[in-house]
Amino acid sequence: MLKSDPAIKDWNLLKERFGSDEFILIGFEAKDLFSSDFLSTIDEIEHKLEQTPHLKASRSLISIYREVHPMFNPHAPGDCKELETFAKSTPFFQKQGLIAPDKLFSLVLQLSFKEPKERVEVVEFVNASLLPYEKQENSPFQAIRKVGQPYVSYEIDRVSVQIGAQFFPLYVLFSALLIVILYRSFRGMIAVLLTFGVVVAFSVATVELTGSFLNMLSNILPLMVMIISLETLMHIYSGYVRQPEGTDSKTHLIQVLSNKTTACFMAVFTTMVGFASFSFSGIQPIHDLGVQVTMGLAIGFIVAFTFFPVLIDRLHPPTAKDKSTVGFTAMDPVLHAIPSFTYRYRWVILPVAAVLVGAGIVAFQGMKIETNTINYLSPKSATRQDSLFIEEHLMGLSSLEVMLDAEEGFFSKPENLRALHELETKLETYEHIQGTLSVSTLIKTANHIANGKDTFPTTNFRLFPLIAALSQRDVWKTYVTKDFAHLRLSVISKMVDFQTFMKIKKGFEDEWKAFADQHETFKNVKTTITGTAPMLAKVNIYMSDTLVQSFGGTLLIVFVLFLFQFRSIRLSLLAMVPSLFAIFLMFCQMWVMQLKFGIGTILLATIVLGISVDATIHFLYHFLEKRRDKQSSMEDALRHTMNITGRALVLATTTIFCGFSIFALADFPPLEQFGMLTGSAIVFGLIGDLLVLPALIWVVNRNEKPAGLE
Repeated sequence: MLKSDPAIKDWNLLKERFGSDEFILIGFEAKDLFSSDFLSTIDEIEHKLEQTPHLKASRSLISIYREVHPMFNPHAPGDCKELETFAKSTPFFQKQGLIAPDKLFSLVLQLSFKEPKERVEVVEFVNASLLPYEKQENSPFQAIRKVGQPYVSYEIDRVSVQIGAQFFPLYVLFSALLIVILYRSFRGMIAVLLTFGVVVAFSVATVELTGSFLNMLSNILPLMVMIISLETLMHIYSGYVRQPEGTDSKTHLIQVLSNKTTACFMAVFTTMVGFASFSFSGIQPIHDLGVQVTMGLAIGFIVAFTFFPVLIDRLHPPTAKDKSTVGFTAMDPVLHAIPSFTYRYRWVILPVAAVLVGAGIVAFQGMKIETNTINYLSPKSATRQDSLFIEEHLMGLSSLEVMLDAEEGFFSKPENLRALHELETKLETYEHIQGTLSVSTLIKTANHIANGKDTFPTTNFRLFPLIAALSQRDVWKTYVTKDFAHLRLSVISKMVDFQTFMKIKKGFEDEWKAFADQHETFKNVKTTITGTAPMLAKVNIYMSDTLVQSFGGTLLIVFVLFLFQFRSIRLSLLAMVPSLFAIFLMFCQMWVMQLKFGIGTILLATIVLGISVDATIHFLYHFLEKRRDKQSSMEDALRHTMNITGRALVLATTTIFCGFSIFALADFPPLEQFGMLTGSAIVFGLIGDLLVLPALIWVVNRNEKPAGLE
């Protein structure tokens, strides 16, 4: 989310008062959790990890047991047996996620971060510390599982950077081969690649100059800008290679630029509008992607109409005048047949299109939003597999953090602490809530260690010494401030969907209201709900807003642009049809594949609208160009359109499809889905332009027919 968001401010206040709410849980899986070999190795690892950067506190059964038995020796079988008895004497440690009997023994690192790079530093330190034990022969561990938000964030950042580095050269190679195969010109290929270099260099430099940075989404900025800019280059180059006999190359190039400028500008501008709408999103990666790609597309358009023509003029790649083989003409007979085909089958094409759009509308209404970040990782990811294993066998990894604010000393009073303990006990009976962590947890742990009872002390005689001892430890400061005016309560659950989280949140709010009514002293206590789980829930709301606002705003602006360009409401409405056809057909595809809206797919409708409408602009621009000739028929206008821009539309769509489809190879579900669905939708858009739009034009102009069918 944006730094100015109130939810971020609340989260920052939580970190300021109590330290970061992030943790790493390391689960050690073994057949015998209390063998001397196992425990001595755990003890060795725990001592190593005490040097972890930005570590606030660490906890394990061994460190807790040592508070009572400082001479505990994990190499002594007798001591190990006593630790086992201590661990199994109460289910309390299992609720805290410290042990899963006969399955897991865990070590928890509580961390405090100020910058994202510190998270990377911690993860890499932990990985390096554990690596020797993971590779060790005859290891006492069956597996070492590392989980927590730092690992999820680290994995997402690592994969997104890796994808950009892998696919950038792949797309450059694809573009080079495409130009050589289609136009038989190495000089044309060089012109395109040099233009790519300039566009990408200026786009990345602009990001740096604006003080921004590339994130999990905008790491693909260079690829996005190249894919969309290539469409503009294809339209210019396709016009250039169609040089007729008897014309000078430079004069012909100027004519091509003059002919293509308006259509290309409108096409790029509508795409820019789509991406610019993301800048209003409350989700930081989406906001940054919108701003950065918009600037990149503006740079791409300027370079395409300045630098690229200079290269063409200097390199002078061959045209139809020089080579009979220039251009890909195999599709020309198909394009030539489209006007009569769409007239003959218009009452088949349009009902089928209407049914598909209707199905897309129904599919859209039933779709949910994915906010569980663990599902953004590949099913093969160790972090994802470990997280699901820990949640199944040990504890939930999501938390709702509640800050309680009262007057100074309020949370030092025994009656208030006991009342809070009653509240926590009640909360733990709720469905989906696995447990709570607070000062009450620390007090019960200390009471078990000191007095052998895992309950909250019933007398002040027992309670005060425990508070006095705990208040000297760092872990105490994680849950209550020094002046006892602010307290933190963590409500633990599994990583759940939005609807389930809202049930947990409402359960707490209802219980707190009843609790405050019952305990007069708590009526003036302010509660603030924060933490990663509530923020992910808010991201859900922002995703819905982003989808509606960006798509709705872009749709309106594109329609106004069409109205300005074509001076006709009817024609402007017709121009929207191919893009809407593509978008709702894409929703059908998502429904068939059982996909949810997520950080990658929530952007699709707006992006597809912005990109697919480009082809419609080129189509209608040349269609109207011919219609202005009063002597031309509807069939003449459609054939002229297919002849002038049909081939370029197919080739441009092919390049965009292949470009976005590269992302489908990514081992990163959000980007994989983004590439696969965008590529498909662009093809659906082309079908809308070449079949649905001409069929509609024939129906609207019902008095005209192709020659031979009159």
